[in-house]
Amino acid sequence: MSFIYGAPDAPEYWSALEFHGPMVREREYETLELLNSAEATTAKERKHLAPRVLDVVVWSPMEERDLPEGHIAVVVQVEDDVEAAGGEDRLRELRKLRLQPRLLYIAEQNFDNTHWGCKNYSRVLRFQWRNGREAVLQDPLELPIIGRVRPGKPKQNTDVENDL
Repeated sequence: MSFIYGAPDAPEYWSALEFHGPMVREREYETLELLNSAEATTAKERKHLAPRVLDVVVWSPMEERDLPEGHIAVVVQVEDDVEAAGGEDRLRELRKLRLQPRLLYIAEQNFDNTHWGCKNYSRVLRFQWRNGREAVLQDPLELPIIGRVRPGKPKQNTDVENDL
């Protein structure tokens, strides 16, 4: 899966991101926009709003960080946050309800330009369900996250064979 964006600033990333198939570039996918603090009341909605690998995280413009157009990063790994859950037993309970907190490992360019070492990620973000309803993604530096974008269903106008 690959994505292309051509937006001049972060708020427009929502509409400017294009997702393409891994085998056939002509295959385009719908773009799903998941706002930070979106609400979910059922386990099915929580499953839909929970972070996934390949989600694109979108930050608001930040002049003070020399990111006047905003910033994006790709989620490369998602795992349960045992510590934030309060231990293994509590994590199991939360998992049954799809309310478990998670750690998101992200890959990004042009943020603080530090070497990643032997890791395949630059930083770790935290995800939690505030009040059991609100999907909240938190930056450890408290930078404002607009939300996440992910590929949805294949677009109907792209009839391409041999794609996943």
